[in-house]
Amino acid sequence: TSEKIDRVVTNRILGLPIFVIVMSLVYFISISTVGINATNWVNDNLFDKGFHVLGIGDAEYSQAKDDFDSHHYGDQIDAYLNAADEAGIDTTEVRAAIAAKQWDSDAITNFENEASKKSVVALSAPVHDEDGNFVDTDDNPLQLDANGNPILAEGQELQTLGGVTAAGFKTAVEGAATEPEASEYGMYVPGIPTLARGALEGAGASPVITSLVVDGIIGGVGAVLGFIPQMFVLFVMLCFLEDCGYMSRVAFVMDRVFRRFGLSGKSFIPLLISSGCGVPGVLSTRTIENEKDRRMTIMLTTMIPCSAKQPIIALIMGVLIGGTTAWWIAPAFYFLGVAMIVISAIMLKKTKAFEGEPAPFVMELPDYHMPSLKSWAMHVWERISAYIIKAGTIIFAAAIGIWVLSNFGWANWDGANGVFGYLPGIQGAPDNVMDFSLLAAIGGSIGFIFSPLGFGNWQATVASISALIAKENLVSTFGVLYGLGDASEKSVTMWSGFAGMFTDAGGILHVGAMCAFVAFNMLDAPCFAAVGSIRRQMNDSKWFWFAIGYQCVFAWIVGLMINQFWEFFVLGSFGVWTVIAFIFLAAILFQLFRPAPKWDKKDDKILTNLTEVAKA
Repeated sequence: TSEKIDRVVTNRILGLPIFVIVMSLVYFISISTVGINATNWVNDNLFDKGFHVLGIGDAEYSQAKDDFDSHHYGDQIDAYLNAADEAGIDTTEVRAAIAAKQWDSDAITNFENEASKKSVVALSAPVHDEDGNFVDTDDNPLQLDANGNPILAEGQELQTLGGVTAAGFKTAVEGAATEPEASEYGMYVPGIPTLARGALEGAGASPVITSLVVDGIIGGVGAVLGFIPQMFVLFVMLCFLEDCGYMSRVAFVMDRVFRRFGLSGKSFIPLLISSGCGVPGVLSTRTIENEKDRRMTIMLTTMIPCSAKQPIIALIMGVLIGGTTAWWIAPAFYFLGVAMIVISAIMLKKTKAFEGEPAPFVMELPDYHMPSLKSWAMHVWERISAYIIKAGTIIFAAAIGIWVLSNFGWANWDGANGVFGYLPGIQGAPDNVMDFSLLAAIGGSIGFIFSPLGFGNWQATVASISALIAKENLVSTFGVLYGLGDASEKSVTMWSGFAGMFTDAGGILHVGAMCAFVAFNMLDAPCFAAVGSIRRQMNDSKWFWFAIGYQCVFAWIVGLMINQFWEFFVLGSFGVWTVIAFIFLAAILFQLFRPAPKWDKKDDKILTNLTEVAKA
């Protein structure tokens, strides 16, 4: 039976299309359906807002929340506060009270009285969606101009609620106070951060300890653990395909293709798995017997865009194409990753460290069989447990480190005395308190490294540093740095802020710099979990640092060429770094197309000469 199946599965013509169909189904289930739904539930409920046990009360709460949101109390309040600002009324205290949901605060009452005396009226209250975007009358999110105002195309109208008077503001505040709480419906379990914060505050823990545990440890480690459901579904299916004997056939089929680039068919499986997550991709290199091929595969496998890099791609898609369904940008970055792997493999194969033909692909093809449940479960657990261990060690330490760097610094804002300490706890700390942190100082000191790539400001540098913990952190860190709160990669406000980082004083958007930023963060060293896996699989500190160094330097060179070539060919800018970019391009092309050195013959010649010298 196996021989009959292999005539189709390993067929030169049908083998690859069949594999594409099988793996498309695997990733569709794990990434787009069951897996992503489970991961979203963990991230949104277990590590965020909580959940209703067995879903009891969830429908009622959702209906009550929808009814509450339909009144747009928040939009009315914001519009009236903005009108009060224009009328010269100080809204600092009332905004703080509303943000803290202190609806009976004297600050709100005093503001209402003052605004009423000055007859403040908001002529209109623009409506926002759940991501904070302005919307038109058809509920479509609107792009923003450089000043943060919505851009309306021909025929579009801004959706508004009409005018808001002092009485309307008071009604909106009273309505906002009636926001339904999830705990009022069914058996509600708060999220882990909420439970931890409540327990710590109840025990009398200081704000520093509370923030460290909730924002640092739980926030950092939880962001990574949230992907476990998605990875579990992926591993269950991949381990089944491996144990039943199918993956052995796939490696055999892909060997014909990969051998052209200096790799064997066994290198394909790690690259494939890394499109879901780099950690199991690196771990799967253990099946490659040839040490040179294995090390090179470890170095290159995380260049494939994994699921955690999707928010970064979504962010640049929002800026360039307004969040539409244009198809070419996301695939372009996937092809960029694949192209960089091929280019790197060819170049590295022509060096002494990786020279030689790929090891002959010899593998016993086992008969197709149904794997035992015990063996199947053990293989799944091996991969999941390795990921959990990394989250509990490397990511745990990294999360604490990033928290310390981002929360401690010198109070150098106006009116402060420059004291060093826990910045959020210092009296008078501004909203942009992170600007004065150690992390900002580090970002500012090394920002010059990225200036040739077009993003030398400390915010972009810090966002890139935070992405080393987990790539998806880049978007959330960017939101914190620019005071965008919980805005996601789907937010027009986030798109505008991101674009502003690459817009010069003349209003020109430097697309090359923006693409260089994304390319660098997709090709450089992976998240700490994957970095830990690389260290373990290399089992050699020198090779580990060489791998990380190559990834970062190569990503920097790619980013440099993208930015400098865009500046040169599109904007007509030319400078020293343009010349350097062309030199790097020439060096890469030379290494790609030069004949492979005959290292074996050179070694034999040296050995012969030494032998002759010894005889003489």
